[in-house]
Amino acid sequence: MTKEFITIIIERNRFRKIFIDDIIYCKADRCYSIIKTIDKEFSYSKPLKELEQLLSKDRFIRISRSFIVNITQCIELKTGKGSKVILLNNEELNLSTDSLSKLENYFKITIS
Repeated sequence: MTKEFITIIIERNRFRKIFIDDIIYCKADRCYSIIKTIDKEFSYSKPLKELEQLLSKDRFIRISRSFIVNITQCIELKTGKGSKVILLNNEELNLSTDSLSKLENYFKITIS
């Protein structure tokens, strides 16, 4: 079984394979993107919107203008004012109102 990956240019004439399972999140940085993996960060010379098109829609969710997260890395959801998602690496990221409902569906929250 082969692992899914994306290939990015990390510098002139140098390419890097990044395994999808290793990506924690992707962050906008002006006209670049930062790909945060389990053990490293990579700068990608394209905006977040272009990176988003490379990533699987069923595994990644855009949680704000600046962040896309790997839903398999999400372990906790804080709702209410200042909603946040907590990732396996213990980072907390703010959620937009639109993304909150998507993550609630992922966590299958039921109100009793």
